[in-house]
Amino acid sequence: MPTMVRPPRPLRLTLEAAAAAAGYRHLNDYLVDLLEAAHSGQPLPVPQAYRKEKLPLPDKTEAA
Repeated sequence: MPTMVRPPRPLRLTLEAAAAAAGYRHLNDYLVDLLEAAHSGQPLPVPQAYRKEKLPLPDKTEAA
């Protein structure tokens, strides 16, 4: 089931910057990993390891 969140703009900008700094191409991938880490007590995984295990959503700008 899809889930949508709409953080306030300042928070979204902070999250986008953190995701980019951590090496994520997609904010959604970062948010999933961040939530999983917060609830499991485990550190945030390395983005490259995430991409090997799961396929990221296609980039809409690449499809155009």
